Amino acid sequence: MHETPVVPKTRKAQATRRRLIEAAEVIFAKKGYFETSIVDITQHAKTALGTFYIYFPSKHAIFSELMSYLSHAVRQALHLATKDRITRKEKEQAGFQAGFDFLYEHRSLYSIVLQAELVDRKAFEAYYRELAGPYIRGLKSAIRRGEVKDVDPESLAYCLMGMAHFLGMRWILWEQKPLRKRQWEALWQLISSGMFAGPAHEAGTQLKGERQRRDTRQSKCCDVRSEPQVSQAAHTSDRKVPRKTRADR
Repeated sequence: MHETPVVPKTRKAQATRRRLIEAAEVIFAKKGYFETSIVDITQHAKTALGTFYIYFPSKHAIFSELMSYLSHAVRQALHLATKDRITRKEKEQAGFQAGFDFLYEHRSLYSIVLQAELVDRKAFEAYYRELAGPYIRGLKSAIRRGEVKDVDPESLAYCLMGMAHFLGMRWILWEQKPLRKRQWEALWQLISSGMFAGPAHEAGTQLKGERQRRDTRQSKCCDVRSEPQVSQAAHTSDRKVPRKTRADR
C-alpha cells in the first residue's frame, strides 16, 4: 500500500486534513497507537470515514504525519522566539521558555514521541535529529564567537535537550503546571556555569595564549643569539694573523 499522505491544495481541504491530524494527536495520546482505530480519529474530527482515506492511506500514515507536524511546530516556535535575540544567553533563555510553553500546550507530545519508538523508529529518530540540527549550528557559531566553551556542540545540544525534556516531564506533564521560579533558577544556574565562557574560562584561554606567545618569543630569541655566535666563530677562524715586523720585536 502506498503510504504517502495526500497534501491538499484548497484551504477547505487543508483545514480538514489539519483537523484529522489534531484529532489523531488527542486520540493517540489518550488511547495509544495500537488501541486507536481510524473510526476513533474520524469521530473526534467530526468527519466521515471515507474522508480520512482521501488524505491518509492508513493509521500508520497519519501517525507518521503527526510526528512531522509536531516536529515542525516545535521548531517553528523555537525559531520565532529566538530569531531576534542577539547573544547566546538570550537565545537560550528565550528558547527554553518557548519550548516549555509549547510543551504546556501540547502535553500529548511526550506520549506520542515515546510511542513512535515502537510504531515508527525512523520518525522517532528524525524528530530528535531535526530538533537538534539548528541547535547544533547555533552552538557552533557561539563557540566560534567565544560565547560558549569549546566543547563538542552536538553533545552539548543533546545535553540541553535532555534537561528540557525531563524538567518538562516532571512539572509540566506530571504536575500539569508551568515551571516555577525555583526550577527556572536551578536550570539557569546549571546552564550559566556549565556552557558559557565565563571569567575562569576566559582567564584560562588568555593564559594559554600568553604561554604560546612567550614560547614563540623565546624560540626566536634563541635563534637570533645562536646565529651571531656561529658567524663570529667562523670569521675568527678565517681571519689571517699578521706577521710581526722588526719594529714590533
